[in-house]
Amino acid sequence: MNPINSYTALAGNDLRPADGTKASAKTAGGQPAAAAGQQNPPVPQDQVTLSATARSLLAAQTASTGGPRLGEIKAALANGSYQISPQRIAQGMIQDNQQLLVPAPPAGKA
Repeated sequence: MNPINSYTALAGNDLRPADGTKASAKTAGGQPAAAAGQQNPPVPQDQVTLSATARSLLAAQTASTGGPRLGEIKAALANGSYQISPQRIAQGMIQDNQQLLVPAPPAGKA
């Protein structure tokens, strides 16, 4: 007999203890698990409540942005008339990088 698991022999769907007697599944209250007409109790559901700030951020995130200009760009992309300008893209990247650069401290001062 296994001291850790006394249910060593399996026969179909039945678990049998090592002594050969039939074991039946029981609930925590000692009642048979598969009682006729008995349903499992409902499982509690988690709930989330958003703060007013979170609701306003969510609304701003899901609201359409860009206005009429975005609509024009989408339409131009859809019909193939949108023109890409590598020069304008490069100029924008340079401007963005210049805003991020931190000026070097004056020489001799640390």
